Amino acid sequence: MRLVWSLVMFAASALVGFAEDRRVENLELEFDTIHGGRVTPFKMPSEKGTILFFTMHDCPIANTFSPEVRRIAQHYGKKGFELVLVYAEPSLEPKAARAHFQDFQHGQYPAMIDSNLIVARAVGAKVTPEAVVLDKKGTILYRGRLNNLYADFGRKRPKPTQNDLRDALSLIIAGEKPPTPWPRSVGCYIPFNLLAD
Repeated sequence: MRLVWSLVMFAASALVGFAEDRRVENLELEFDTIHGGRVTPFKMPSEKGTILFFTMHDCPIANTFSPEVRRIAQHYGKKGFELVLVYAEPSLEPKAARAHFQDFQHGQYPAMIDSNLIVARAVGAKVTPEAVVLDKKGTILYRGRLNNLYADFGRKRPKPTQNDLRDALSLIIAGEKPPTPWPRSVGCYIPFNLLAD
């Protein structure tokens, strides 16, 4: 396992300079999935919206959240949301992504490798794990942590006391906007530096 994660962990700021009504410009962008299909992460066939979950295969904090990602996909999939798992790793090979997907028992949702970090840049994702919720028009309704299981680096609670993503999704279902500032994520940097000229 690479040790890069130990050098790139950080606590993201609550907001990363984006207005809450920011929209993704090109909803039609299409990518390969790790299982041989195609996916349009910004324009999924959902009633309520799309949840993008950003992960890295060797980020231990992100891996801790795999069961919760699966539970959220199962529960909120019944309520009109689609989930896409996004591996924000330019150097990750599909075979390794498939092995990770299976090892961590991810569910029946598409997974893709954001090899050029196009998806991460479009929605302002900076960290893994991080969740971004889009409405059907591509408006960013939420970007932040799933819950507060990690108070900070090295400070893991026995169980979360705040379920921020679930709360945000419940508000969206009720026709309300999740309040800002969105709660910061604790995890690993998305390695934008690997794409630098």
